[in-house]
Amino acid sequence: RFRIRADYNNFYLDYDKAVSKGKNRTDNSYAVYLYYYYSPKTALFGEYEYIDANYDVNKIQNSTQNYGYVGINWKPTEKVTLKAKAGLVSRNSDNPEASSVTGPVLESTYEHKLTEKTKMKLFLARKLNESTISTSAYSKDTIANFWLNKIITDKIETRLLLDYIRNDFEGNIGSSRIDKLYTISPRIRYVFKDWLQAEAGYEYAKRTSDVKIVQFDSSTFFIRFSAGF
Repeated sequence: RFRIRADYNNFYLDYDKAVSKGKNRTDNSYAVYLYYYYSPKTALFGEYEYIDANYDVNKIQNSTQNYGYVGINWKPTEKVTLKAKAGLVSRNSDNPEASSVTGPVLESTYEHKLTEKTKMKLFLARKLNESTISTSAYSKDTIANFWLNKIITDKIETRLLLDYIRNDFEGNIGSSRIDKLYTISPRIRYVFKDWLQAEAGYEYAKRTSDVKIVQFDSSTFFIRFSAGF
């Protein structure tokens, strides 16, 4: 009935422009999970994650974050899967101007198998993250992600992705800022072999902000090949 899992992740951020070099950093994160299978359709779990953010130049911006969650995985029917977790995050910074902060973190996922060949997934989250701009220490992020997946044939699959992200930049270093990013991306995938796939798609992104100079619209067409052995 019990299962334990451990993760390690390394995140490396390197900006091209000199004006943003002060935000270059390397993060190391460690996580441990404990699962308890209450029934074949229900699992309870606890999660702890420690993140150590180290900046290349501005060492005073270094910080640590401690996340603690409890959650549930539940499959009420053969077609529906639900996952939810809630907890607290505590962030401590080496910068005396960026006060420590503790706040709630929430995540939920809803998956529905609409037909044998059609699936949908909805993901919602509210969490604290390290800031990517120079005038704040951290950001409170609100995330909504939706995808719809349709299998056309054994080799052809289509997907529609919709994303919304709101970043509330805070941290007592400079003026606060709110960014909103909207993304839509239809895609089609073709399976040549079990080990070789190709994907083509289009992505439109629009960012709005109360700092108008950072607003943008972008359109991207892409073709991607992936292989695995």
